[in-house]
Amino acid sequence: MYETIGKRVSPRCWDVHVLDVGTGLVGQSYCNIRSDEASCSVFMLESDDRDVRDNRILSHCDQVLGAQVGGSPWSTLRWMNARLHASGSDASAKACFGICTASGLVRIAFAGYPCAYVAERSKHVRRLAGGGAPLGLFPDMQYPEKVCVLERGDAVMFVNESAEKLLEKRHVSALELFEAGRLGCAPVPVAIPQPATAIVVRRLDRAFRSFPARAHALAAMS
Repeated sequence: MYETIGKRVSPRCWDVHVLDVGTGLVGQSYCNIRSDEASCSVFMLESDDRDVRDNRILSHCDQVLGAQVGGSPWSTLRWMNARLHASGSDASAKACFGICTASGLVRIAFAGYPCAYVAERSKHVRRLAGGGAPLGLFPDMQYPEKVCVLERGDAVMFVNESAEKLLEKRHVSALELFEAGRLGCAPVPVAIPQPATAIVVRRLDRAFRSFPARAHALAAMS
């Protein structure tokens, strides 16, 4: 079933919810969300290799992500790809990294993940196709960015591969997931064996002034 895991991350301009969709264990996934006063970054990684998920190969990953709020998603994925490939391991990982700024600009780079979704206040949902090979397969890879601008009240949703399969098979709609992220709950249970994660980031109608400016980090690792 849907579940909001961790806590709600609310910088002044953005509202973020992490939804665990399905009955599968979350052991294959790693999620890192960070925010400063006006911007936030979302990083998702999925790998069958425990050393990758536990950060043994991608050591200092958290520090690099923390320095990238407002930085460059494509260069961060290139750094991770080079480090994983140079480790000598046969491991690979799928990942996406997105940065949302106070102006509403959203930049996303993908490494093996299929896509992200954008929802406008008019309830129109569009798909941003991903691209790029998974991390660790080749020594020198490019990870082109997808760029969009969100108006106040619009949202962007990051999904892993299992969540995208749910959407493709129409077990759930993107609009339902966006609504679950907005409300912090889920209207419909979905029974699937795979872990499926969706992260909904909504641009607020007005700046949050009741929350102090601070950095947040949420991580879910096995």
